[in-house]
Amino acid sequence: MATVTKIDRFRIIKEMGKDSRGSVFLAEDPQRGLVVIKTRNVRMAKRGDLESHLTHAAKTACNLRHPNIVTVHETGEYEGTPYFVFEYSDGISLKELLEKEGPLPIHRALTLMSRILAGFAYAHQNGMLHPGLNPSEIIVDKEDAPRIMDFGISVLNGALKDPAGTHGNKYFSNAPPGPQSDILSLGLVFYEMLTGQLPPVSMAPITDSYKTAIEPPSGKNKDVDETLDRIVMKALEKKPEARYPNIHEMKKDLDAYIAAGNGGMEPDHPTESSRNDSVEILLRRMQHTKDFPAFSQHILEINQKASTASANLTSPAQLASAILKDYSLTNKLLKLVNSAFYGNLAGNIATITRAVMVLGFKQVSLAASSLMLFDHLQKNSRSEELKDAAISSFMSGLVARDLAAKMGAQNLEETFICAMLNNLGRHLVIYYLPDESNAIKSMIAQKGESERNASWFVLRMHYEDIGMAALKAWNFPKKIVDSLVRLSEGKVDKPGSDEDILRSISGYSNELCDIIRNTQGNARTIAFKALASRFQKVVTVSEAQLSKMLNTAKTQMAAYSDVLGINISESDFLRRLSMDSGPEAEKSANANAVEKSAEAAGSGTHDQADAAGKKEDHQDVLINGIHEITNALLSDYQLNDIMFMILETMYRGFAFNHVIFCMMEMSRTRMRTRHAFGADIETITKNFGFKISNSPTDLFNIALSQRKDIIVEDAEDSSNISLIPEWYRKTFLAPAFIIYPIVIKDTPFGLFYADKKHKGAILSEIQLIYMKILRNQSILAIKQKLSQDHGP
Repeated sequence: MATVTKIDRFRIIKEMGKDSRGSVFLAEDPQRGLVVIKTRNVRMAKRGDLESHLTHAAKTACNLRHPNIVTVHETGEYEGTPYFVFEYSDGISLKELLEKEGPLPIHRALTLMSRILAGFAYAHQNGMLHPGLNPSEIIVDKEDAPRIMDFGISVLNGALKDPAGTHGNKYFSNAPPGPQSDILSLGLVFYEMLTGQLPPVSMAPITDSYKTAIEPPSGKNKDVDETLDRIVMKALEKKPEARYPNIHEMKKDLDAYIAAGNGGMEPDHPTESSRNDSVEILLRRMQHTKDFPAFSQHILEINQKASTASANLTSPAQLASAILKDYSLTNKLLKLVNSAFYGNLAGNIATITRAVMVLGFKQVSLAASSLMLFDHLQKNSRSEELKDAAISSFMSGLVARDLAAKMGAQNLEETFICAMLNNLGRHLVIYYLPDESNAIKSMIAQKGESERNASWFVLRMHYEDIGMAALKAWNFPKKIVDSLVRLSEGKVDKPGSDEDILRSISGYSNELCDIIRNTQGNARTIAFKALASRFQKVVTVSEAQLSKMLNTAKTQMAAYSDVLGINISESDFLRRLSMDSGPEAEKSANANAVEKSAEAAGSGTHDQADAAGKKEDHQDVLINGIHEITNALLSDYQLNDIMFMILETMYRGFAFNHVIFCMMEMSRTRMRTRHAFGADIETITKNFGFKISNSPTDLFNIALSQRKDIIVEDAEDSSNISLIPEWYRKTFLAPAFIIYPIVIKDTPFGLFYADKKHKGAILSEIQLIYMKILRNQSILAIKQKLSQDHGP
């Protein structure tokens, strides 16, 4: 091919390499972003042969989904030349690594080879070989994880008798490729990793065996012991039938060697070490996805605010500020705290700040984090499986909470959270690692493996490892993290501590929901009895009690559907829950779903909606917020908390895009931001402030000096342009905004600034009244605090 700028829809960025077999390009795919394209230079007698081999390669290689295999997205033909489109994996080839560093440290070689074998074992299970593997076809990524390339291309090479550039020139004959030839390839790669070079041998003609013996790797690397020699040399046996019968057996021997503490690996705890490494790698992979970093950072921020509250480093207002960054979360959380979930202990709470003051930091942060997780996994996914799994998790939380209440447990909400998060690892894999999730499901369906065994085979870890690592990274309390530790098989022991109770109840409720999701009829009855037997030392639930408990949870799900923003009539899990409850129960459940959906559809007529599509009644927010602030002013309050409640009520009640409270500095020469809400607010408030002028010529100073409320409905109107200060233009020029000064004893104390996304009227006549009431409440709060601090 001549200089290439485009292959089909792919824009070529640069040529990464070229040899007699073809070219390698870095390209941009409009659908996937960066990809790698490899072309093959082939000569075939019949054009049909090319199409046949490409079709075969596409069906096999493109179906491989494993963390240690570079995904083949698709294959095609461009101007008579076949090409393969690979996932882009940032790293260097094992060949380059060996050329740069020489023999690898034993522990590193062991870790890499174990993962390479995992990828090959998966490929062989799916009927895919890799003739003539060599180190240039293994990428070692930034996390030091090996990724095997060229599945599919290697098959095409073999079919076209084109083994150039592979280990095949020296070590392989014309015998057809098979599992034993892949084992030989892997043995050669392993040998090179341990010694920095290939063994010098010559091949007997026609047969797949050597004329001369190979020197064991220990002859070139004194750190290689006799046991490791045996593993390598068995893979390099002269006769194919003398080699390992399959990849699984080779990996089994290698993992046993690692487990014994050889090669500098930790003895007796090999899986713990490798599991931690694998978890870190997967979490870093998630960090590279589109939405995970921001979502993860928000949860971390909320939990960090709560964790520092005990040391008086966080105020209720600061935690509220973190939560209010997510408008949908704010609405859902307020609905939850005002629901029967908290026993209506706080009456009608109108602001997040007040919720923190009443319920406490821990309760609010855990509720907020869990709602975020539920909403993120359930709403942002196109997977019906994941949406239903999220509903199942919420149901398990309700069941666990009910059980905890019957057992006399103290913290019912904590039990709910633990049960709801029990399957977090599985959900994260489905959402963020769809290829691995599909590989796990494929093993379960095709090989009859249990989900636990399949996840271990594909991920080299269990789902709970991922869930616990994520919760730790998000700064969840240790008790919550530890609740994800898997219960032992067989009968569960009687709980000996509060932590044991959390784990046991959480395990019971999730296993119960798994039964509902996966069984029906007589099979479900049998499974329920087995569950009762397994947990008989933890909970004693009769058949009638279980039925009542599930019906209660069903009713609660209907009640909370508005909070969660879900349509329960579309849930397959809830439909299956009703299947064995008789026609009346199913009819009742469906009626509840329809009723709830109708309520949701008819609520509100305002213009700002949460993620569920429901609109908030702004006037209710204002009325309830003002009422709540009035009550708070009659109690012993912190001024910061009151100001936050006022600001929060403005932000939500008037549907402002941004709202900012500025306060005069002690020097009385400058106004600076104190609190703020809104989109990208951290960036905006960095430079949101101004010098006080004795000769005011801009709207902000005019508002302060004249004690005047200023409303700008069109910032670009000629009458306003000259009055808008330069600092505001550079910081953020909103289409429409208001400035309300706060004046104490005829002296400017601060101001409220707020803006809208569009030009036009900002506040209606009734809203102008509410705005003045809120400003007056702030003045009263400040005056009362000043009076307390300085006396009458």
